[in-house]
Amino acid sequence: MRHRWCCWTGSRAICGLPPRCRGRVGRGKRLALGQGIVGWVVEHGQPLLITDAKADQRHFPNFDEVSKFTARTLLCAPLQVKGQTIGAIESINKATGPFDEADLRLLTLLAGPAAAAIEKCAVVRTGAARD
Repeated sequence: MRHRWCCWTGSRAICGLPPRCRGRVGRGKRLALGQGIVGWVVEHGQPLLITDAKADQRHFPNFDEVSKFTARTLLCAPLQVKGQTIGAIESINKATGPFDEADLRLLTLLAGPAAAAIEKCAVVRTGAARD
């Protein structure tokens, strides 16, 4: 299973793969609000379970083309702090078959602490920049 990360900045997301996968993709890919599964999740603030990525019209196949990695099944959950969506986390291609509702619940539970950590880092970085 691979995870994509996305950080929201204004009306655009900067998305990519974890460091060990970045050699294939290079720098982060920018998506507009609503573009791709991640963009939809950020725009709507709702998690998604996609059992057939190619059949879902929200899927953005450009990531597949650039990474040479085909997304078949996807999970995506919003990263939210104080009711505000700051990004999303996406899991791709479960090793043991398609994702299910239990996987979606788990990713959604993990998204909460991840969002809090990202927000805390942003606050610390902003404070350090002011000093």
